[in-house]
Amino acid sequence: MKEPAVISPDLEPRRWPVAKLLVMIALVMAVQAGLIWRLGGPLPPVRRTTAPAPRFSLAGPVAFLDDPTLFALPHREGFAGSAWLKLPKMEFNPANWSESNRWLVLPVEQLGALFQNFVRTNPAPRFSTVAPFQPDLVEPELPVEPLVTASRIRVEGDLARRRLLSRLDPGPQAAVDLLTNSVVQVLVDAQGNTLSPVLLSGCGSPTADQRALALAKSARFSPLPAPGSGEPEPPPTIGRLVFEWQTLPLATTNSPSAAP
Repeated sequence: MKEPAVISPDLEPRRWPVAKLLVMIALVMAVQAGLIWRLGGPLPPVRRTTAPAPRFSLAGPVAFLDDPTLFALPHREGFAGSAWLKLPKMEFNPANWSESNRWLVLPVEQLGALFQNFVRTNPAPRFSTVAPFQPDLVEPELPVEPLVTASRIRVEGDLARRRLLSRLDPGPQAAVDLLTNSVVQVLVDAQGNTLSPVLLSGCGSPTADQRALALAKSARFSPLPAPGSGEPEPPPTIGRLVFEWQTLPLATTNSPSAAP
């Protein structure tokens, strides 16, 4: 049986102390930071050399180049200024002349010669005998209106659909001139009673107009059908009563005085 090998203490590796190891790490980091700071700074600018380029210059001073509107707006000194901005001045010299009056010659001995020549060369044609005729008598057609022989009442408007129950007798009216119609507007309720008569137009006689208002107020018309249960009463009917008057001449009250 073999004996185990014995390792000498001089052959075993030595371990560095912790403090020494930290110092070495710090030293290496310091060297790296110094290199970065030294080599990482901005490089000095390098001047580039440019190749010579062609240059243009004016032969002499030009004053109009100082105008900023030379190329932005139409300019007299531009490339087309001499063509359409510098128009030549045209001079107009009218000829002032006059001519003496040249009167037309009027030969008195030849007045009427043209008419005489026309009559001589163009004889008048002969007219044939015209038979006499008698014009027809034409009478105009006049509208025939029936004469009012008695005063009467005419109902117009919506009230014409309701029958007039009252027997109204306007009677004739005496006046100097012919009387026109008296028009009275009335309201008639559902029972046929006349309400609020108003004179719309007079006939020319106050007496006849008052007679028309009194007759219109006393007029009675046929009643309307009674409404059903729950239905409102129908509104009043509006209409006009036209009184056509028979005009009589005024009676003579004063006899003519006898001659002395």
